[in-house]
Amino acid sequence: MKIGQVVKADDRINALFGRSSATFLNRGCSQANIMNKMVGLVGCVVCLAIGYVAGREHAKSEMRREANAALQRSEAAAAENLKVAEKSAKKGACINHLRQIDGAKEQWALEKRRKAGDAVEAADISPYLVRDAIPVCPAGGQYSLGNIGQLPTCSENGHALGAL
Repeated sequence: MKIGQVVKADDRINALFGRSSATFLNRGCSQANIMNKMVGLVGCVVCLAIGYVAGREHAKSEMRREANAALQRSEAAAAENLKVAEKSAKKGACINHLRQIDGAKEQWALEKRRKAGDAVEAADISPYLVRDAIPVCPAGGQYSLGNIGQLPTCSENGHALGAL
């Protein structure tokens, strides 16, 4: 190596090691030794950069794994919430049907001058309901009309007037 080359590399050495090449030369280091140290240091920097990139890729894959796990947990919770919401909606619709049936019974009893305890048939109150028919429980329950003065009921558990 020429001294001119060392002078050109001096800035790089100073930046990497924090001292000039003259300091190394004064300590008995050869120019080749200085360049070997520089190459070793650059190699370490490259290794760190590769490790950083590999670490980023590992972090990205970990983040993907965590995101997928969180997505699966939220999907399971959403499915459970959907089941609960569907059950609640069916219960609410059933209770509204029971209200309609009760209202039709009362209207029929007033018009026909019936008293409490008189029996009611589906055909009696059908004209007072939407579509002239007894509604169907959305959850699959069966409605019992009951007598005048009694509330109609549903065979499904929890479906009753006053239960909402």
